Amino acid sequence: MRMRKVYLVVIFMILLMTLSGCRQTYFGEYTYRDFDHLDHWTELDDLGHDRIDMVYYYDRDFFGTPCPGCKMVNESIFLFGQENTLGVHLTLVNEREVQGLRPVGVRTAPRLILIENGEITHNVMGAGPIFEWLEALDKKQFELPYYDPPHQFEYRDFETFSLSQLQSLDNEDIIVYAYLEVCAACQLIKQDVLHFIDQYNGAYTVYIWDLLYVSIPSEYSDFPTVVPSIIVFESGDIIATYKGVAEVIDYLDTLHDE
Repeated sequence: MRMRKVYLVVIFMILLMTLSGCRQTYFGEYTYRDFDHLDHWTELDDLGHDRIDMVYYYDRDFFGTPCPGCKMVNESIFLFGQENTLGVHLTLVNEREVQGLRPVGVRTAPRLILIENGEITHNVMGAGPIFEWLEALDKKQFELPYYDPPHQFEYRDFETFSLSQLQSLDNEDIIVYAYLEVCAACQLIKQDVLHFIDQYNGAYTVYIWDLLYVSIPSEYSDFPTVVPSIIVFESGDIIATYKGVAEVIDYLDTLHDE
């Protein structure tokens, strides 16, 4: 009889978990999953350095039920986080999941906090004040920190490596970055690579090469056919290749350190 009760309890808990998993998580057009989350409070230190970071501190329990105040403000906060034109990046923190010690002054949800250089500079708690702050932000009546976003380069801003150059290499030491405009991985690191070229093209001779328009001569059997890739030429010969996002970024980091 006791075992039967245990089985019934287990079945009941499984049903509760299943039902909670099916609980509606959308508020308006958006849900919790549409935003980055902090796993540990120490991650606040990384926010607010090169962009405007806002953190939404909420309380949502194991069954997917938000606190009453959170339920009131979720839709407006999520809408602001996804559609604001102020350059504000919204990150979420769930009281039930985040690890570490909470910062001083962060105790009750719902709460919106503004982070500047890892420090909390504005702290708004409760549905009413949050709505008022969002309205002030929408009307640009609250002064946000100003960040000058980094310049966005395009491939056309740099010299393209041609097939004739490849065939006429003699004693040159050059670096060639091979990519495809339609390559998702190339797009992921595009600005990192182009900013490197802009910064270091005096120290290194760097070219870009869109493989969509070039057929690699058969004598270059070591030439990578995957993108993104970096090919290092020394005295006209290929001495190293770096294939894929991780290898390309790691190689550029080593040049940064030299």
